[in-house]
Amino acid sequence: MGGAANVALNVKSLGPRVTLITVVGDDEPARRLQNLLEARDVHSILGRDPKLYTCVKLRVIGRAQQLLRVDFENQPDHEVLGGMLSDFERVVADHDAVLFSDYGKAGSLTFSA
Repeated sequence: MGGAANVALNVKSLGPRVTLITVVGDDEPARRLQNLLEARDVHSILGRDPKLYTCVKLRVIGRAQQLLRVDFENQPDHEVLGGMLSDFERVVADHDAVLFSDYGKAGSLTFSA
């Protein structure tokens, strides 16, 4: 997991209930992400965009250090993102804090209670 999912996992390790809201593709990396989140008891609301490739990072390692990273990704459909606003409105009241993660990409929300 990386990006906002990693933030959600780190917050979860401190003890609170966490909800991650983000957009993923309808692909194997999205299913793997969902399984990893479930295994770590991180609740997730994953908007599915069939045109989106869930971000996959390829790291080239040499002599125990990262030399290069290649990201395979594209931008999500803004309509899918906009459609997730109702998910945000539905769960925000059940949480004490909201963390916004947007690396100039899809944008994700992590809630903590």
